[in-house]
Amino acid sequence: MRKLALLAAVCAAAVSTGSAVGAGQDHLAIAVSDSFVAPFLSDACGVPVAIELSGVARITLERSTAGLVVREHDVLTSFTATFSSPLELGGTGFSFTTRSPGVATFDYGNGATIGSTAEITLTGLGGTRVPEPL
Repeated sequence: MRKLALLAAVCAAAVSTGSAVGAGQDHLAIAVSDSFVAPFLSDACGVPVAIELSGVARITLERSTAGLVVREHDVLTSFTATFSSPLELGGTGFSFTTRSPGVATFDYGNGATIGSTAEITLTGLGGTRVPEPL
């Protein structure tokens, strides 16, 4: 689930970069610094779950001759994700932090358009999951 939240943030940033014309690759570096309460995880865990993301996503977009993105390769370096259940929100006061690099590859087939599907491959370490009191 943490990878899914991270990917959503990275994908939103990547899509907002605009589109180039012609075939080739675009290389982007996007600094991510975000924190939010995760409703799905909160419901699943039965306590409020907050996520804080920090790091740099290095993104390569491969384009078709028509200029559509056909593949996206995201490398998450020096990335930190902290999951907590804040006491002030009625949570447990526990948290854990992961500092594992990861790679996400999105294959958009013939090209990405609004509403199209993608096959996503995630590669990386699961990270350390040791609970820490807040």
